[in-house]
Amino acid sequence: MPQRLGLTLRQIGEELQITNQTILANIKRDPSHRLYLKAFKVAPKEYRVYWEDLVDFINRNYVGAEIKFT
Repeated sequence: MPQRLGLTLRQIGEELQITNQTILANIKRDPSHRLYLKAFKVAPKEYRVYWEDLVDFINRNYVGAEIKFT
């Protein structure tokens, strides 16, 4: 079910051990930048990220990362 609803920034931050500020900075980057993280707004200050987009981000930026969410 998380694939359809999207992952919260908190879930992503906990799993990747990065802050919400870092995640937001990556969301707001130019889409051509390799650190860009595709996300969608669900409220004025709340974003979600689809699983596939997070996997793409991890594959572009982390070497040897183990991708698993429960």
